[in-house]
Amino acid sequence: MSTETQSAGKTTVCTKNKEVDGYSKLAIGRKIDEENRIYSKNSSIYIKEHTKSNEKSKDGRVFDRAHACLFCGKLFTNIQVHLEKHTDERIKDLKEAKRKANIANYKEKPYLLREVKRLQNLLRAEGDHVHNLKVMENNSDELLVARRRKGTFDAHEYGPCPQCLEWIRLRDNYAKHRDTCSSKNGCATSVANVQQYIFEKRVSPEASIELKKEVFPSMMQDDITRIAMEDRLILEVGEYHFSSNFANKIKRKNYTSYRMRLAARLLTLLRKELNMPNASYLDLIKGEYFSAFVKCSIEACGVTDDEELKYPSTALKLGFDVSRLAGAKSCYGITNRKDELRNEADDFTKLVEKLWKVHVKKRAATLLEERQFNKKTELPLPDDVAKLAKYLVDSLKSLKLTADPAVFQRVVVLTEARLLLYNRRRPGELEAIRLSTYRKRSQGVDETDLNLRAELTKMEKTLLETQELLEIRGKCGKKVPVLLPLEVKDAMNYLADPIVRDKCGIQRDNPYIFANTRHLSVRAGNALNLVKYEIDLRRPDRILATNLRKHTATISQVMGLDDQQLKWLQRHMGHTERVHLQHYRATSGLIERIDIAKLMLLQEKNMVGRFAGLRLEDITFEVKRIPWTIEEVEEVKVYFKEYLEGTTQKKCPGMKECLHAIQNSKLKGTILQRRSWETLKKKVSHMMHAKK
Repeated sequence: MSTETQSAGKTTVCTKNKEVDGYSKLAIGRKIDEENRIYSKNSSIYIKEHTKSNEKSKDGRVFDRAHACLFCGKLFTNIQVHLEKHTDERIKDLKEAKRKANIANYKEKPYLLREVKRLQNLLRAEGDHVHNLKVMENNSDELLVARRRKGTFDAHEYGPCPQCLEWIRLRDNYAKHRDTCSSKNGCATSVANVQQYIFEKRVSPEASIELKKEVFPSMMQDDITRIAMEDRLILEVGEYHFSSNFANKIKRKNYTSYRMRLAARLLTLLRKELNMPNASYLDLIKGEYFSAFVKCSIEACGVTDDEELKYPSTALKLGFDVSRLAGAKSCYGITNRKDELRNEADDFTKLVEKLWKVHVKKRAATLLEERQFNKKTELPLPDDVAKLAKYLVDSLKSLKLTADPAVFQRVVVLTEARLLLYNRRRPGELEAIRLSTYRKRSQGVDETDLNLRAELTKMEKTLLETQELLEIRGKCGKKVPVLLPLEVKDAMNYLADPIVRDKCGIQRDNPYIFANTRHLSVRAGNALNLVKYEIDLRRPDRILATNLRKHTATISQVMGLDDQQLKWLQRHMGHTERVHLQHYRATSGLIERIDIAKLMLLQEKNMVGRFAGLRLEDITFEVKRIPWTIEEVEEVKVYFKEYLEGTTQKKCPGMKECLHAIQNSKLKGTILQRRSWETLKKKVSHMMHAKK
């Protein structure tokens, strides 16, 4: 039979698979005995079994590896000799490289020979790649792979290296192959896995370029991810979340990946619950399966031994995404003129709107509120914060800024931790600072700003002279400020220096000032966690980015900021007044036990009119302590004799006994009646302890 092989924009027709004497004869007469073939599962694709020795050869070596020509599509065992017969520009480059290697001196020759070998490997691998694509499409013929094996063989485990196009077992061998890859540009294993899925058409064609390029490589490569990449409606949910977080270039892939995998987990549970192993969301979003969605959503949250949801927020997230899945199915039905699908989705949406809140949302939301209420807020200790700040300042001042990768990494960690502690910013906001943003920073103050203040104090002038200002993108697209104190100026200039970055192995196209050796930035939260354990703090576990923000919001209560000053603080922190009050500001025990206690006492003592018009902090009144007299003590000994002598099993008198004693004192006209029952109880308790 005749097949077509595509290469370099051309199609070469070659005769293959002609049966001759029981053998499958390829274009060049390549014979592969049936017993030497290893077939893929449920396929006519095979590889030639690997053999280590050849009895017919003088030195025992086996020359049975064939490669496909990139330009004519034929198979040859000595492909490099054949390639030089073609006149393509790339062959001319190869010949020129060979010529230079032949006339080079002994120092340059090894390098040039390696370059020749690299060019040969790239041409050979690309020819094999074109051949293998045709084999996978036809589901028959020999697959040309880099490393043949004995035993079982699964064609779907193989795919091309995204850089050099050599066909390997991506999941098992890509990490090793990357070290010897003929291409000069490497990539992550996850990228190679996604490339494999695309070539095998296991990724839905509806997936956008952004999902394929950015989101899929960041996902854990397992069955959940494969389901997420195959299901049409999950991809729609992924597109929604990617677009919603488009401006957040660092984290958008993580947010999208999480929501897609969550939807895929739910689909896995639904398939198991309904015994429909190959069902998609298009098949399952129907009114008759709504109860299964409810049950599986609860199951996806995990259930504790007390029959409580382990992760209730998962149920809330699923509620939103289930509605989006139904909406995506409805849109698919409309665009493809399939009224049945649209009606199924619309009916399902009505059930979600009416019943989801009752069966899922209310349970999860109530549990979240309860846990939030019971959660103990532990703010950082002020001494720890001061000690850490001093350590960071001293470390930055003493560091020698040499162009060394280890020094660069250390400067990144110290600077990020210092800015996080000083500005109380969210870690993700600092990580996203770009070189271009840093170069546009505000380094001085214009006359308009100076005119806003009639006269500056000495401290204010010092702050203006020593600090610079960055404005970066905060949460929800808000512009938020970052103050650069004096001690980080040299460090920031060092991190932004292109010569230093080059010498320290930072990619030239890495746009972030706190860059790592890949194309991303170092995490600010990790930097803070690393530094805080380098010194002896009392409670380093409390020094977290969110806790620092809560600390700032809480002490603002004690400072007594007016409305305008509070707005300045909220703008710097990058959140609204509602978020400031509800989520960040913790109740101060000092305020509760002093100012609020004053208000309670004023009401109890009927002294409100006396202090009308005064602020709580200006109110003061004497608290007189009345000493116990000998007569009172003797009276206590009479009424509570059994407690003091230990003839009762009770540890301390209760309210009933104390009130009874006070009532008897009133009847007899003695002095004990002036005491409250709480004071009387404490006195008895103290007398009992004194006797022990």
